[in-house]
Amino acid sequence: MAALSIPFSIGALLFSVESYWKDSNKVKLILMAASIAGIAMSPANDEISILFLMSVPVAVIILGSSVKDVIIKGRFDFSYGIYIYAFPVQQICSNIVSSNFYVSILISFFITFILAAMSLFMVYGSWFMVHGSWFMVHGSWLKEGLSIGRLLLAYHMYAPS
Repeated sequence: MAALSIPFSIGALLFSVESYWKDSNKVKLILMAASIAGIAMSPANDEISILFLMSVPVAVIILGSSVKDVIIKGRFDFSYGIYIYAFPVQQICSNIVSSNFYVSILISFFITFILAAMSLFMVYGSWFMVHGSWFMVHGSWLKEGLSIGRLLLAYHMYAPS
């Protein structure tokens, strides 16, 4: 179990030295090559080897930080909906829908994406129907420096039932 702290530590280390590698394609390329070499040199069928646990997070973080968002351009975030729905959907799909691993992963990907998109629309609906209108009426309180806790208390006290 202690070995699972290695990927977290590698991610924390990369975050703490982000200014040294984030904007340098040369450093990213070196880190990616080193992580691919580390994964390739790891013993087969041994996901708990130190080399594997150090190499995979580097590859994931470098790949994830290298992708430019050209479709949604940061306007919204699917990650919360994916976080909430992914595990239960994967379990249901792998145990009930299909016995083939790759088919169940593909099906669970599409179902999770649809559920995440639906949760995004529910959040926007909640904002435009309830929260946004309340802040339009009571937004001047924010300028007076009231805390979020007091704003929430005021909202629940004066909200229409």
